Amino acid sequence: MGEQTDLVEELGLNMADLLDTEHKRDTARKVFSMIAQSEGKPGARIWLFLANPQLGDRAPLFVIAEGNTAAVLAAVENYLEYEP
Repeated sequence: MGEQTDLVEELGLNMADLLDTEHKRDTARKVFSMIAQSEGKPGARIWLFLANPQLGDRAPLFVIAEGNTAAVLAAVENYLEYEP
């Protein structure tokens, strides 16, 4: 439970509950951290919840919850690489 606390604080209890495996939680933490380093925590939350064209216009958090963590990691790396 302690490891999930940071996700609950950042994403809210209902959203963190979608991440039902350690791999999904680890991916969400990694993505959040990567975005937060350049955009701050509010920017990271927004990025995780907004529709992303690289993910079929689905929110990265929901794609992680579906188990397609590799697609989200590729999208975040692409975003950070081409960030103005």
